[in-house]
Amino acid sequence: MKRIFGMMVTAALLAASPAQAHFCSLLKGCKSTPSCAAPACDAPAPCAAPACDAPAPCAAPAPAPTVTYVDQQVTTYECVTEKKKIKVQVQKPVTKEVTFDYTVNELVTKTEKKPVTVQKQVWKDVSFDYTVYESVTTKETRPVTKYTTVSEVVPYSYTEYQAVTTMEKRLQTTYVCVPKTITQCVPVVKVVPACPTDCAPSCAPAPSCGHGLFSKCFGGGCGSHHSCAAPATTCVTEYQTVCKTVMERVPQTTEVTVPVTKCVPVVKNGTRTVTKCVPVVTNEEFSVVKCVPVAKKGTRKVCEIVSVVETQDVTTTECVAVKKVGKRLETTCVTVEEEKEIVETKTVPVVKTIKVAVTTPCAAPTCDTCAAPAPACDTCATPAKKCCGTSFKLFHFCK
Repeated sequence: MKRIFGMMVTAALLAASPAQAHFCSLLKGCKSTPSCAAPACDAPAPCAAPACDAPAPCAAPAPAPTVTYVDQQVTTYECVTEKKKIKVQVQKPVTKEVTFDYTVNELVTKTEKKPVTVQKQVWKDVSFDYTVYESVTTKETRPVTKYTTVSEVVPYSYTEYQAVTTMEKRLQTTYVCVPKTITQCVPVVKVVPACPTDCAPSCAPAPSCGHGLFSKCFGGGCGSHHSCAAPATTCVTEYQTVCKTVMERVPQTTEVTVPVTKCVPVVKNGTRTVTKCVPVVTNEEFSVVKCVPVAKKGTRKVCEIVSVVETQDVTTTECVAVKKVGKRLETTCVTVEEEKEIVETKTVPVVKTIKVAVTTPCAAPTCDTCAAPAPACDTCATPAKKCCGTSFKLFHFCK
């Protein structure tokens, strides 16, 4: 598809140009009797049509190859399906009823009189001794220490910081802006004309006579006129040295007198009132409560557990083995021979006759050259082109 699209675009470009009329015959293919025509010229003066000599006749095109069909026998393999009966052994379940003996444990309940030991509660009074703590209050004299406050004036010394201002000399640094000239290389872009405006012949493109299939498509041609267009410009970058003034900060140190305030400690004396706690011991009478143990006797009821033997009715349950006869179904597998139908597939060779194409090649065609070349055109420098022979190609270049 890409090749066909390219061929269609090329044909459209050639058909749009008036100087490419002689290529139309190439796109259609050369016939057995080619014709010769002079190419068109773009020069203002008309070009007379050149006379062409009669070309020599070309040989007839070779006939197409002959195709014949012959019979040929081939062997193919086909699948054949057939049904077949075979004997197979099949396991079939057979169920029958049989008797069997089994033992069952049954529960038997009975009542008997047996001596049983029973725990009973018996209450009785028991005497015991106990101790009770009683409170007894007595009067006692005890020493008591009490604290009283006493105030007195006491001298003391303290330190006080006072601010003292003095004048001192200090170094001070200041910055002064000083102008400075520096040199710098900077790029400069200039717009210059690419061609002189008088349209010199050296600036205009030289006329050329195109040869070949794509000569007119890419700006070639005979006697084409070039008009003076607007001058073209281009940008050129140059480096120039320029001078500029910048302000530079320069430090300057000077001595100045400034007031300095310092905190100086000063020791002073003073008095203050101090309160102290002084202990005073006195004897006072207090009521003292003490716990005194007192022994006492009492009675209390105590519950005791007593074992008593009694005769009671006791129900007992026993498991008794009982033999029984029962019936059950038993299933056994019995081998039985049966006849079964199966489908069997076989591959069978089959001989068939088919038609085979046989191609007979032909001799290559010959082409005679033309008797005499066509005369050249006086106005144009391009000689006449001619097509000779028989060709089935799309792009046939003339010589």
